[in-house]
Amino acid sequence: MKTSISKPSPATVKIISAALDGDGGISPAHRRRIMEALVSAPQSPINTPEPSAKMYTPTEAAALCGVTLAGLLGWVRSGKMEAQRMGARNYLIPARAVEAMLASRQPPPPISADALGDRLAHLAAVAKPARKSRRG
Repeated sequence: MKTSISKPSPATVKIISAALDGDGGISPAHRRRIMEALVSAPQSPINTPEPSAKMYTPTEAAALCGVTLAGLLGWVRSGKMEAQRMGARNYLIPARAVEAMLASRQPPPPISADALGDRLAHLAAVAKPARKSRRG
């Protein structure tokens, strides 16, 4: 993402020009230089992603990572997942961030056959019984 000063719109140039014309303390040569600088400013708006970079919406990125949307947004807020804010409440997730997250996430090691019986016994001991319904 490039964060440079964006070129002003023609309406903004018109407003600035009118303000400069109204001020008697600026010489015509300075006014001309200011207007030339405004018109020749680089054309790259703030918070615009690189056109060559693949971006995902949070929903797409969550599906690719195998998590819920709330989980992915939690990663974004905590800084665990890189994201670019677009507006007040929208994000775009770079493909490189999704790839990095997938590469860093390791699946849990498989449970050996010897430990499987102990693990199931532990789960049976700590599991809560289902609640009975009150219909009736």
